[in-house]
Amino acid sequence: MFAFILRDKSRNFPMSSTTNETSRQKAYTFIQRKLLEGEIRAGDLVSELALAAEIGMSRTPVREAIGQLEIEGLFDKVPRVGTIVHLPDQRELRELYEVREALESHAALVATTVLDSASLAQMEHWQKEVQALCDELQARKLEFLDETLLHRFFDADIGFHSVIIGATDNRRTRKIINEFRVVQRVFEYGRLNYSLEVLESVAHEHGEVLNALRRGAAEEARAAMASHIRISLELALRGAARRGEHESALTSFTQNQTTSTSALTSKPKRKFHRPLAVVSQSG
Repeated sequence: MFAFILRDKSRNFPMSSTTNETSRQKAYTFIQRKLLEGEIRAGDLVSELALAAEIGMSRTPVREAIGQLEIEGLFDKVPRVGTIVHLPDQRELRELYEVREALESHAALVATTVLDSASLAQMEHWQKEVQALCDELQARKLEFLDETLLHRFFDADIGFHSVIIGATDNRRTRKIINEFRVVQRVFEYGRLNYSLEVLESVAHEHGEVLNALRRGAAEEARAAMASHIRISLELALRGAARRGEHESALTSFTQNQTTSTSALTSKPKRKFHRPLAVVSQSG
């Protein structure tokens, strides 16, 4: 399901051969997938050596892929520690969602003129999947989505939006939204709780967008998408405020290091959520 999110990324970092370029792209895609699926989360230490062993390649393309992701704002370099996954703060979230609102609301407007019946059927499928998750949450008497259901929800959400973005046939828009999606997932894992109320709201909002697209109502589709993304932003900001995520894991760690002189000379006490979690194989 993440094929849409994981393409068109071969850029920057010039390579000397096609083989090396392919290896760097493979490493980039592998790391990005782990971020999207929550296997690497905000505050985690990332080991080049462990990733290279897991993928089955040398460290050079892995280092280059990590460098690319650092440029995109997904990783931070911490002196004397290494690379950690960046946690976006509230300002970053607002900026990202504002860009997403502008791009995706415009994409919805464009899509009214180009989406065919097969594409609309795809969107209906993903909208029904969110509704099915609502039903399962109620049937199992769960307060929030568990890990398995959360992955299903993310698949459905990405699938729904991908149809609209794909309809624009705009590579620049796809690239920007792709990068945003990864940052969004990094923030959401372990920080936002998806309750029945939230899922019902998403199902309703997706339904509003879909109904407007079916009728070819361009302005209604644009407005429905803009409203949906603004509501998603408010959910993200409430989650950040509730869990006190006003500072990144990097800032917290740096402040801890500077509390005493010994902290600068001795092995630092790690404050990350799941140190070296990347070492384990995906399951």
